[in-house]
Amino acid sequence: MAETYPTAIVAGLLVAESADDWLTTPRKEIELERTGIVGDRRHHSAAKPAGPRLPWLPKGLLVANLEQVSMIDADSLQGIADEMEIDGDETKATFGEERLVFVARRMGINVVFAAFQGTEKIPSFYDIPNSTHVGRLESGKMAGAVIHIVRYNPACTHPGKRMAKDLIPDATHAQITEMGAQFKAAADLHGRGYVGTPIIETLLTGPLDVAEGDVVSFCSLPSARDYVPRKAGE
Repeated sequence: MAETYPTAIVAGLLVAESADDWLTTPRKEIELERTGIVGDRRHHSAAKPAGPRLPWLPKGLLVANLEQVSMIDADSLQGIADEMEIDGDETKATFGEERLVFVARRMGINVVFAAFQGTEKIPSFYDIPNSTHVGRLESGKMAGAVIHIVRYNPACTHPGKRMAKDLIPDATHAQITEMGAQFKAAADLHGRGYVGTPIIETLLTGPLDVAEGDVVSFCSLPSARDYVPRKAGE
C-alpha cells in the first residue's frame, strides 16, 4: 500500500530584498538553489556566523547555513494577528497589504502554507517531524524543488517590535517592548513555523521554482514519526 503523506497549498511566497533587514516582500514565484532562495539577500548563503541560538559555539564562527527558508501555515498567522489585535482595515489602509501579509513580512517568512491536510500519524502542521522533506510529488517521487525541514523556529520579540515601529507613529520604547512581548506570547501560542534548507543540488539543473498555488507533500520516514525518546533505565 502506497504511503500517504500530508499535503498543503503554497499560499504565499516572500523574499528578503535587503541584507540588513529581515522584512520580506511578496512574490508570485521563487527560485531555490542549494544555498537558498535566489534573490533573498538576508539568508541566501552556504554558511553563516554562529549567533545567540548556538551559544555553545564561539560567536562568529562560520557554520553551515541550514536556515535559509522560513515557513509557516496561514492558521498560525491568523492566530497571531487576532491575538495581537492587528486591525485588517487599518493595516491595509496604511500599508496597502492584507493583515496576514503584514504579519508574515515582519516575521521574515518566506513560504506560507494553507489548507493543510494531515494524516493519522501527522494530524496537524505542528506534528511534522524534523527532517521532513517538502515538495511536489509526481508518481510517488518528488520533482523539482525540495525543502528539508531542519527544526521548529522558536519565537523571539523582534517581529513584534518591528510591528510597533511600523504601526505606531513615534512609538515609545515601552510600546515597542510591549508589542515585542505580545508577539512572542502569540507566536508561542499559535506557532512560529519551521526553518529549513533546499536540498537539491542545482549546479547542473539551475534554480528550481516554487509558485503560489503549488500543492506540496510533507514526506518523512515512519520511524521519524513514531520515535519516542526512551527514559534512562528503560
